[in-house]
Amino acid sequence: MRRRRSIVMVALFSALTLLAAACGGGEEGGGSAGGGGGASDCTWVVGTMGALSGDAATIGQPIFAGIEYGVKVANEDFDLGCELVLEEEDSQGLPDKAPQLAQSLVQNEETVGIVGPYFSGETEVAGEIFNEAGVPMLTPSATNPTLSENGWDTFFRLVGTDAQQAQEAADFLTDVRGLKTVAIMHDNSEYGKPLAEGVAAALGDAVTGELVAINPEETDFSAQISQVKQTGADGVFFGGYQAEFTEIIKQGTDAGFDVQYVSGDGSKAPELADDPSAQGAV
Repeated sequence: MRRRRSIVMVALFSALTLLAAACGGGEEGGGSAGGGGGASDCTWVVGTMGALSGDAATIGQPIFAGIEYGVKVANEDFDLGCELVLEEEDSQGLPDKAPQLAQSLVQNEETVGIVGPYFSGETEVAGEIFNEAGVPMLTPSATNPTLSENGWDTFFRLVGTDAQQAQEAADFLTDVRGLKTVAIMHDNSEYGKPLAEGVAAALGDAVTGELVAINPEETDFSAQISQVKQTGADGVFFGGYQAEFTEIIKQGTDAGFDVQYVSGDGSKAPELADDPSAQGAV
């Protein structure tokens, strides 16, 4: 029964998650609230897991809002036969929290699918749990290319991979911004490091020096900034998330390294746009 329902939900939530992303989660509500399409005597649980708190919540919360909106639309506008109920688990985006939360979601017999996990690291460690349970997972944002190589029958991705993003980033840095040399930094995560390596490969000889890793658990990146500053690069690409990217820009500018700073989709958060010190960053 779960398998048949899950096949239906894969198609439905592929469409609804894309709709929610396009709408940006602009409407509140949905979630576990009842639908407007009439009373139902059964429920189907849609699980979601990601960074709902902590430093990475600036990324996770907008994703969650879009998923809430998707559930709301499904309940109100589709004749599903059962009411959808959203069950969320807060991993804070941390891989070490993901397995236990994934087990909790699949143990519910009413769970028909997972929209998530949000980050590549937590997806890597939770994917086999969902696969063994036969529960489809549709990640709206995990972009590590190797996730597709795990042989999971229930894994679906709603975005392009870092391999695709890396080439676009390299083209932007050189063709659009006109940079001749670029220093590459990353946060050593399952998302940030492969993205940075992909950008470096696409840039080729335009990369200056070695790829420089930071520890996201620290807040002082002065040593790493000094290292990339010494290369004389025209710009910096950072593979990682918004909180660390903002700090790199602040500390780099304070150190007199006033160049073009660019990052990937993991840094796409309102907090970056609202920070005066990050003006001009992309």
